[in-house]
Amino acid sequence: MSIDGRDYVGTIGMGRITVKNSAGKNYAVTNPAQFLKHLVEAHGSGDSSTHVENGNLFYVTQWFFNDVKEQVDKLNNSFS
Repeated sequence: MSIDGRDYVGTIGMGRITVKNSAGKNYAVTNPAQFLKHLVEAHGSGDSSTHVENGNLFYVTQWFFNDVKEQVDKLNNSFS
């Protein structure tokens, strides 16, 4: 089952973000900056590739990348 649209990314809280994997399950990203850095280095800005982390599969689309970046930026700004 693939998830489309805003269902990918959930909430920000206490230095982490929550994203949904390809099965629609929530996954807490405990190091959002490192997660985003990996997306940039390995997947560009959303090349429709797949990312696997701790047994979770994510489809890295342009939308997913942009939304993760936006969420990380908001998180960083809340701590500045």
